[in-house]
Amino acid sequence: AGKICFNTISKNGRIEGIDDNKGGTALNANQWAQITATYDARSKLIRTFINGKPDRIAQARQGAGKGSWMILGANP
Repeated sequence: AGKICFNTISKNGRIEGIDDNKGGTALNANQWAQITATYDARSKLIRTFINGKPDRIAQARQGAGKGSWMILGANP
């Protein structure tokens, strides 16, 4: 969909975060963009930025922890 995603996946398989098909800015094909993603373990906030501007924000209820995964980019 031309959008970025940043998800946490718990060791139990729960996926939370910013999905690549829900809201956010679509990236232009054949054009570079600076993508930044942050995750605050204390507040469990996930944020994405495109070219320094806020894109989306989500709160993971469970959050990332030992035995969990994080995906940045796009889901296959």
